[in-house]
Amino acid sequence: EELTIEASKLVPLAPFADAMEDLAWHRGPDRAIWHVRPSGPRKLRGLWLELVLQVFESMECIPSDLDLFFQCKEWAAATLPETRSSSPRQALEKAPCGSSFMLRLVTLKSWLKRVYLA
Repeated sequence: EELTIEASKLVPLAPFADAMEDLAWHRGPDRAIWHVRPSGPRKLRGLWLELVLQVFESMECIPSDLDLFFQCKEWAAATLPETRSSSPRQALEKAPCGSSFMLRLVTLKSWLKRVYLA
């Protein structure tokens, strides 16, 4: 999996942000989130549990419940072709650097639209 990319291929998530820190986050052609730094862009592999809970806490339509993170992970493993595997062990072997405990933003958005807020 590619962890670097040309900055010219990235699109700012918030091009008209109020804070300078928000300008560092971009979406790549791979639909992943990228952190643009002076040393070069770096791919954010996923949203870890604590970040997802903070996002849920800031939204009125989703309770900040620990179980929702894991429900989303289970749904993704059972539904999405890129996360589906024949066994839990195989899924962990495919997942780089413990990313099995991370959610891709695309996965979270899809689960919210198709399952939780449907």
